[in-house]
Amino acid sequence: MKPVSKKEFIGLVVLVCLLNFLLQIWYVGNAGDFIANYVGYAISVFIIPIFISQLLPCIALSASSKSLALKQKLQLFGIPCFVSVCLVCGFYLVMQYGG
Repeated sequence: MKPVSKKEFIGLVVLVCLLNFLLQIWYVGNAGDFIANYVGYAISVFIIPIFISQLLPCIALSASSKSLALKQKLQLFGIPCFVSVCLVCGFYLVMQYGG
């Protein structure tokens, strides 16, 4: 397999983060409250968004025909997870104090 260039990797991370952001917005706006009624607020607010952020890199890795180095894989999973945690904290602050 060919290794991924730096530009391709940055593009992949940006794409995964953008899709993660859009899925988080959709989840909070449409499905979060419905799911919280069945599985609980903590799981709906913290666990599922982080699961969503880790699902996208898994799909990207399985669909990619190029190989990633270990450091790139860690960044591919870590950066969207960090974005997801920031979004969860931001949504919490908006709902708690701005809402």
